[in-house]
Amino acid sequence: MSDDLQKRIAERAHQLWEEQGRPEGQDYQNWLQAEAEILGPPAGFVGPSETDDTGATQTEGDPMAGPKAEELGRP
Repeated sequence: MSDDLQKRIAERAHQLWEEQGRPEGQDYQNWLQAEAEILGPPAGFVGPSETDDTGATQTEGDPMAGPKAEELGRP
């Protein structure tokens, strides 16, 4: 990761921390959020409202859960 990119992420993470009222213990979460905002989702990511390559909608809240049984035509 380039120094410029790390600096942008660090600045955004600091901004998030300031907006949250400077809570302790949120540095890692703020870094991840800033990184996601700046870099965007990883390649191949299927969000909860999108469909995967089978056309099934991913389960809300758990992107690793896969499609729901009823979406696959199972009872």
